[in-house]
Amino acid sequence: MIQSDYVEVVETMIQDGFSATASAPVYDECNQLWQEFVSIVIEHYNREANRVAHELARVAITSKSSCICVDKPLTLY
Repeated sequence: MIQSDYVEVVETMIQDGFSATASAPVYDECNQLWQEFVSIVIEHYNREANRVAHELARVAITSKSSCICVDKPLTLY
């Protein structure tokens, strides 16, 4: 399952990665890589729902170090 808060990316990938923008090569490569999976689901989530992932990505970029999460996924209430 792939979740993104970027509507344009979600819509493009749902349409089999077709894009007439400069990002077309990236979509094409993702589409080729995804052919190896049995099933893929792409969903749009509002940024508020994706806040934890956004913050983790920000910390990883600013710290310039690798992290591996070995705990169970967070449960949001």
